[in-house]
Amino acid sequence: MPELNVVGVIYDNPDGTNRQEVIRHVINSYKSKGKLKPWDNLTDEQIIADGAEGHEYENQVVKAAARLVKEPNNPHDPNAIKVILIDAERKKHHVGYIPKEKTAEVSRLMKTLNRIDVEFTGGQYKAIDIDDDENEYIDTYSENYGVILHTVDVVELTENNPFLKAGDGSPKAKMAGRLGCGLMVFILIMIVVIILS
Repeated sequence: MPELNVVGVIYDNPDGTNRQEVIRHVINSYKSKGKLKPWDNLTDEQIIADGAEGHEYENQVVKAAARLVKEPNNPHDPNAIKVILIDAERKKHHVGYIPKEKTAEVSRLMKTLNRIDVEFTGGQYKAIDIDDDENEYIDTYSENYGVILHTVDVVELTENNPFLKAGDGSPKAKMAGRLGCGLMVFILIMIVVIILS
């Protein structure tokens, strides 16, 4: 399951915080660290020349920026799974839920989940328009923010890493994978030190 759309992002949290404002805060935290770049830093002239109209953070993914929390005491659904975004300062924010029809599948996935990357949809949109003199210009408008989760499980993570073997997703298997990778890095550093001395 590569992508999951988060639902409920337009509502308020029980504590009164507006989820759209929370998402905007998280986006701004990553923007200030240079991890998100509106329209990939293209100027309006470049957007027109490239025909690159679109949302401000389209196709940009922030790694390891979310986590999932089961919510068995949820009054509407005992199988509910909360989506928590992690901002650039590592603070956690509730922004919505996994869709009800996906909770059983996601619950199983959580056993082998290594990390969750985040893509932001919506927000400001730059569209190419034409004025009365047939000159192209940028028209900007706003939409609600959305959140897409990109899940990376242990198998996906290890498939492209020759130093790790796929485990069962348990904490022991994850730790063994990290130790194996750390050992390989240590050996490589020792080889370099020996060669240079």
